[in-house]
Amino acid sequence: MDKTRQPLKNQVKRRALQESEVQARKVSFFSYMPALLVALLKDIFDPLLGWIPGLGMVVTLCFSLAIFFLLMLAGSSQSYSLSKKGMTLGIQALVESFPLLNFLPIGTVTIMWMYLKDKKLSEKEMSLRA
Repeated sequence: MDKTRQPLKNQVKRRALQESEVQARKVSFFSYMPALLVALLKDIFDPLLGWIPGLGMVVTLCFSLAIFFLLMLAGSSQSYSLSKKGMTLGIQALVESFPLLNFLPIGTVTIMWMYLKDKKLSEKEMSLRA
């Protein structure tokens, strides 16, 4: 009698493992919140410090590195990897290093775009797995 129940138990265990893998890939807004707050803080400081060409570039670089390290902690789908986030942040930092463009909230918009893109790809992966 135990032998007939064993395959059923294995099936239940496999199904639970698959569901936990799918849940682990869900992207949460709260995982992006620290990076978003740092980007918002940077965008607030840009009008104060960004008009000085050398200082604005250094501030942008420091904040971008901090945001990158915070994004390393954020959940991510497999399609939107950390290297893509790094490239996006590099382009964002390059654009914001120009004196007239750093007054725009490009950092905050970039983090929101990354979150929405990551969420969309995560949902797509989950629908393909189901």
